[in-house]
Amino acid sequence: MYVARRNLIQDKTRLLLSVVGVALAIMLILILTGFVSGLQLQVTRYLDRAPGSVALVSAGTEGASLVVPTQNLPMRTVNDIRSISGVARAIPVVQQYAVLDLGQT
Repeated sequence: MYVARRNLIQDKTRLLLSVVGVALAIMLILILTGFVSGLQLQVTRYLDRAPGSVALVSAGTEGASLVVPTQNLPMRTVNDIRSISGVARAIPVVQQYAVLDLGQT
Protein backbone atom coordinates (compact mmCIF):
# COMPACT_ATOMS: atom_id res chain seq x y z
CA MET A 1 0.00 0.00 0.00
CA TYR A 2 2.81 2.37 0.81
CA VAL A 3 4.34 2.13 -2.68
CA ALA A 4 0.97 2.64 -4.38
CA ARG A 5 0.16 5.67 -2.23
CA ARG A 6 3.60 7.15 -2.84
CA ASN A 7 3.27 6.68 -6.63
CA LEU A 8 -0.13 8.37 -6.67
CA ILE A 9 0.95 11.36 -4.62
CA GLN A 10 4.30 11.77 -6.40
CA ASP A 11 2.87 13.18 -9.66
CA LYS A 12 -0.07 15.45 -8.79
CA THR A 13 -1.01 16.10 -12.44
CA ARG A 14 -1.31 12.38 -13.19
CA LEU A 15 -3.36 11.90 -10.02
CA LEU A 16 -5.72 14.73 -10.97
CA LEU A 17 -6.16 13.42 -14.52
CA SER A 18 -6.80 9.90 -13.21
CA VAL A 19 -9.45 11.09 -10.75
CA VAL A 20 -11.13 13.25 -13.42
CA GLY A 21 -11.09 10.35 -15.90
CA VAL A 22 -12.68 7.93 -13.43
CA ALA A 23 -15.29 10.54 -12.45
CA LEU A 24 -16.20 11.16 -16.10
CA ALA A 25 -16.50 7.42 -16.76
CA ILE A 26 -18.84 6.97 -13.77
CA MET A 27 -20.88 10.01 -14.86
CA LEU A 28 -21.25 8.59 -18.38
CA ILE A 29 -22.38 5.23 -17.03
CA LEU A 30 -25.01 6.91 -14.83
CA ILE A 31 -26.28 9.08 -17.70
CA LEU A 32 -26.61 6.11 -20.06
CA THR A 33 -28.31 4.01 -17.38
CA GLY A 34 -30.81 6.81 -16.79
CA PHE A 35 -31.39 7.14 -20.53
CA VAL A 36 -32.13 3.42 -20.93
CA SER A 37 -34.42 3.43 -17.87
CA GLY A 38 -36.36 6.42 -19.21
CA LEU A 39 -36.64 4.85 -22.65
CA GLN A 40 -37.94 1.61 -21.16
CA LEU A 41 -40.51 3.56 -19.12
CA GLN A 42 -41.77 5.49 -22.15
CA VAL A 43 -41.95 2.42 -24.39
CA THR A 44 -44.06 0.48 -21.90
CA ARG A 45 -46.31 3.45 -21.04
CA TYR A 46 -48.95 2.38 -23.61
CA LEU A 47 -49.16 -1.11 -22.17
CA ASP A 48 -49.30 0.24 -18.61
CA ARG A 49 -52.39 2.30 -19.47
CA ALA A 50 -54.07 -0.12 -21.90
CA PRO A 51 -57.36 -1.57 -20.68
CA GLY A 52 -56.37 -5.15 -21.51
CA SER A 53 -54.66 -7.58 -19.25
CA VAL A 54 -52.59 -9.63 -21.73
CA ALA A 55 -49.92 -8.59 -24.22
CA LEU A 56 -48.44 -11.02 -26.73
CA VAL A 57 -45.05 -10.61 -28.36
CA SER A 58 -43.23 -12.65 -30.97
CA ALA A 59 -40.99 -15.54 -30.02
CA GLY A 60 -37.45 -14.53 -29.21
CA THR A 61 -38.36 -11.35 -27.33
CA GLU A 62 -36.05 -11.31 -24.34
CA GLY A 63 -37.68 -10.90 -20.95
CA ALA A 64 -40.17 -8.08 -20.66
CA SER A 65 -38.10 -5.69 -22.72
CA LEU A 66 -40.10 -3.88 -25.37
CA VAL A 67 -37.17 -1.64 -26.27
CA VAL A 68 -35.50 -4.36 -28.29
CA PRO A 69 -36.87 -4.43 -31.86
CA THR A 70 -39.14 -7.41 -32.35
CA GLN A 71 -40.91 -9.00 -35.26
CA ASN A 72 -44.58 -8.24 -35.79
CA LEU A 73 -47.12 -10.91 -35.03
CA PRO A 74 -48.77 -12.22 -38.20
CA MET A 75 -52.37 -11.05 -38.77
CA ARG A 76 -53.39 -14.72 -38.75
CA THR A 77 -52.28 -14.89 -35.12
CA VAL A 78 -54.19 -11.70 -34.28
CA ASN A 79 -57.33 -13.15 -35.94
CA ASP A 80 -56.87 -16.41 -33.99
CA ILE A 81 -56.71 -14.41 -30.75
CA ARG A 82 -59.87 -12.49 -31.69
CA SER A 83 -61.71 -15.78 -32.17
CA ILE A 84 -60.98 -16.98 -28.63
CA SER A 85 -64.02 -16.94 -26.34
CA GLY A 86 -63.89 -14.08 -23.84
CA VAL A 87 -61.62 -11.83 -25.89
CA ALA A 88 -63.39 -8.51 -26.37
CA ARG A 89 -60.89 -7.19 -28.88
CA ALA A 90 -57.34 -7.73 -30.08
CA ILE A 91 -55.45 -4.71 -31.36
CA PRO A 92 -52.08 -5.08 -33.09
CA VAL A 93 -49.60 -2.48 -31.86
CA VAL A 94 -46.71 -1.39 -34.06
CA GLN A 95 -43.57 -0.13 -32.39
CA GLN A 96 -41.46 2.31 -34.35
CA TYR A 97 -38.73 4.73 -33.39
CA ALA A 98 -39.04 8.32 -34.60
CA VAL A 99 -37.02 11.49 -34.29
CA LEU A 100 -39.14 14.60 -33.92
CA ASP A 101 -38.03 17.88 -35.42
CA LEU A 102 -39.77 20.48 -33.26
CA GLY A 103 -38.31 23.56 -34.85
CA GLN A 104 -35.52 25.01 -36.87
CA THR A 105 -32.08 25.19 -35.34
